[in-house]
Amino acid sequence: RGSSPRQRSESRHRCAVVDFWPTLARLPGPLAMSWLCGAGAGGGSGAQRAILSVAPLAFPFECESPFLFAVYHLDRYPKGDRNMGPAASLAGHHMGADFGHPSGWNMYHGDTVPGFPRHPHRGFETVTVVRRGFVDHADSLGNVGRFGNGDVQWMTAGRGICHCEMFPLLDQANENILELFQIWLNLPAKSKMVEPSYRMLWTEDIPKLLPGSSGLGDVTIDL
Repeated sequence: RGSSPRQRSESRHRCAVVDFWPTLARLPGPLAMSWLCGAGAGGGSGAQRAILSVAPLAFPFECESPFLFAVYHLDRYPKGDRNMGPAASLAGHHMGADFGHPSGWNMYHGDTVPGFPRHPHRGFETVTVVRRGFVDHADSLGNVGRFGNGDVQWMTAGRGICHCEMFPLLDQANENILELFQIWLNLPAKSKMVEPSYRMLWTEDIPKLLPGSSGLGDVTIDL
């Protein structure tokens, strides 16, 4: 992450498959995600011991227990309109289930604003890291908010929660880039029916290891 935004957007994105139990035992959750999805091969001695293999990111990409699902989004949306949707034709987009469109951006399950309207989760946690762009969240607990550009949301579905995740296109003069990771973490049997909840980790409050101090070369790691 030491390169310019344009260089980052055109780089080859990869996901590291790691021997995560020894690593997670020492690191807090958000940092563990950096090891899982951002370390890359050939880092310092700690990374070399933990990383088993490196593969290109996919939608979704392979993961192992306790990770149920892992996905990487990179959408280059056009300018936004007054409704925070794309100011462009939706012809050719499979509305209601728009994935992998050759234009480089998708409506997913949205019809005006791209994203994922109201849907349920139960028995696991979702961790959403938004590197660029924004997500509008609303849920059955009454929580409503917008986060992005480095923010992290950690949501525990527990005994059940319904929420929506929409991607507002706020810039009406330029393209709107959305880049995010989301990982689903299985909860142990004793915790599957806990009360649903979520917490925000705002980017300005997330400690960072700067280039040269992380042991991974020219890389900044969000803790």
